Amino acid sequence: AMNMQAMVQRAVPARSQPSPRIADVPLTKETVEDRPWTSVVIESQSKKGTTGIYGIGLKINVNQKFDVLAVTGLKDENDRSLKDKVNVGDILCYVNDRSVEKEGTKIIETTILGDLGSLLKLTLRNCKTGAMYDLMAKRHLLLMPITFTQQWYQVKEEYSGGELMTDA
Repeated sequence: AMNMQAMVQRAVPARSQPSPRIADVPLTKETVEDRPWTSVVIESQSKKGTTGIYGIGLKINVNQKFDVLAVTGLKDENDRSLKDKVNVGDILCYVNDRSVEKEGTKIIETTILGDLGSLLKLTLRNCKTGAMYDLMAKRHLLLMPITFTQQWYQVKEEYSGGELMTDA
C-alpha cells in the first residue's frame, strides 16, 4: 500500500523551477479554456446593466434661433424643478459658456446630452425682458438606453488569497 505523501509525489513530479502562479496567468477566455486546471479554481462571472445618454428636460428649436419650445422636466442639482425659471420662447445663448450661436446644433448634440446626474450651465435670454440669466441643470432624463453585459474570470472564493501553483 502506498502512503499519501508517495501518491502526491508521484502525481506531481518535482520541478527544478517554480511552477507558474495562477496570478501570473492572464485570465482570458482563451487561457481559461486552454488550461483545464483553471476550472477548478477559476469561475466565470457576468453582470448585466443599463446605462445611457441623459438629457435635461428642455426642448429647443434647433432649426432657427434656439428658442425654448417646451420645459418638460428641467431640474437643478437638488432635483428641484426649474420649470418656473424658464419661459417658452426664451433663447438658449450659451451651454457651459460655449456660444450656441457660433457652434449651432453641434453644441446641443455634444454638450447638453451626457451622463446621469452630471450638471451643465445654461445661459438664456428672457424673451420678454431681454435679460440674460444662468441656470445649473442636471442631466436626469434617459433619452437613449444602452444595455450591456460585463464578463470576467475570477479566482473562486475558497481559493482566493492563497498561493496557487500548477504544473500545467
